[in-house]
Amino acid sequence: MGVYATLILLVMAVSLDSLGLGVVYGLKKIRLSFLPMMMIAGLSALIFYVAITAGNLLNDFLPEHAGENLGAFILIGLGAWFLIQSLMPSKKSEEEKDPSTWSSPSDILKDPELADMDNSGSIKGWEAVLLAMALSLDTLGAGISAAFMKLPSLITALSIGFMTSFLLYTGLKLGHRFSKCEWVDKAVVVPGIMLILLGMFKLV
Repeated sequence: MGVYATLILLVMAVSLDSLGLGVVYGLKKIRLSFLPMMMIAGLSALIFYVAITAGNLLNDFLPEHAGENLGAFILIGLGAWFLIQSLMPSKKSEEEKDPSTWSSPSDILKDPELADMDNSGSIKGWEAVLLAMALSLDTLGAGISAAFMKLPSLITALSIGFMTSFLLYTGLKLGHRFSKCEWVDKAVVVPGIMLILLGMFKLV
């Protein structure tokens, strides 16, 4: 698999959870304006860039070809962890849900309304930062793995930032348009599966 094919698949896998999250916000009429959306995209790109830079530094100490195999195993492990987290029930039940508290980034991916901490019906300020952290759960490991697989740092980071904002916007529009979207709950497993498959392809 070529470098740019790997780049495209990795960017899609890392950013795809933004689509489902945007759909939920559209369905729930939770506003996500341009500035918070750009903040989320920028932070996602920055977190990935820091991770891939750290991975490049680590790669200098690894034997030749060992980094690519290690990167593939990291993707498989990351995908498995993401898959398990997405399938596990949220720690907060509907009766216990309190919008003023926030437990963990993985809970936000399973219940995006938790990011609206002040129950204002819009995502802004620190809520956007917390949402970016939730969407970047898989970004840190993917960034280190991308470095081991020799992906270009800046291009990949910028691609993730763009794709995150694009899929958030697309998800919001889809959510506003459709009143029922039962596939969203099932779609949260797709990024994990994509990361596992990408890691396996890199080992072949």
